[in-house]
Amino acid sequence: MKRVMIIRPKQYISTTYTNKWLAEIVVLADKFGWDVVDLTDRAANREMVEEWIKKFNPQLIIGAGHGFPNRFLGDDNRPIFDESNIHLLRGRIVYLFSCSVGRNLGKKIAEQGANFIGWTVPIRWDLTPPFDPFSDPKALPIREVNFRICEALLRGKNVEEAYLIGLATFDKWIEKLREKKDYTNLGFMIKARQGFVAYSPRAILTIEMPQWYLPSLIFLLAGFALIYLSEEKEPKLSEFLGPALSLIGLSLSFLR
Repeated sequence: MKRVMIIRPKQYISTTYTNKWLAEIVVLADKFGWDVVDLTDRAANREMVEEWIKKFNPQLIIGAGHGFPNRFLGDDNRPIFDESNIHLLRGRIVYLFSCSVGRNLGKKIAEQGANFIGWTVPIRWDLTPPFDPFSDPKALPIREVNFRICEALLRGKNVEEAYLIGLATFDKWIEKLREKKDYTNLGFMIKARQGFVAYSPRAILTIEMPQWYLPSLIFLLAGFALIYLSEEKEPKLSEFLGPALSLIGLSLSFLR
C-alpha cells in the first residue's frame, strides 16, 4: 500500500493558506489510492510526526509551514524536523513547501539517504482581501507550483520528474506575470524559482534560469531596495532612481 504523511500547521495567515492548499492534496492522495495520515493544526507537531513516521512508515512526506535553513516548524513554532531527527527520513521522499529549509536541512536530509524537494530562499506572495486561499489571485501562481509538485509525486513520478514539472509551472507563470505586468509577483516568482532545489543521496538537481532573467532580477531588486532604503533620507532619490532601476529590469525581461 502506498502511504503518504501530510503535515500542515496553521499558526499564521500565510500557513492558513498552505494548510488549505494541502487539504486538497489530502483529497487528491485518497483519489490516487494512497493511504493518508493527515497531521493538521495542533497535531502538526514534532511528537506526532515522529510517532506516525515510526508507526505508519510513509514512503512520501509532504509538509507546508514556516521554515529556516536548519529547521522546519510545526503549529507550536517548535521544530518538527531538524538535524537531531532527520535520520527518521532515510529512504523516503520529502517535499517541504517552506522557506529556506533547502539551504542546509534539505542537504542533510539527502545525506541521510532521503530524496528532498524544497527551497533555499523565502517563498513569498501577495495576500489580498478577503484572504481566501483558493480565490486570492495573487496566490494562484505559487499555489499551482505547489499543487503540480504534489500531484506529480502522488502520481508516482520520481523526484527529478516532479522537480522538472515544478520548474515548468514556474516558467509558465513567470511568462504570464510578465504579460500581465504584475511586477511584484513576478519578482517573487523569479526569486522562488531560483531557490527551488531537489536533492537526492546521489545528486543535487538545480537548473539555471534563462540568462535574461538574471540581469532583470538584479535591476528589479536594486530598484526595490533603493526605494525602501532611501524613502526617508533621500525622497527625491527614491522617487526617481529606484523606479528607473526597476524599469530597466523590466525592460531587460522583455528583451530576451
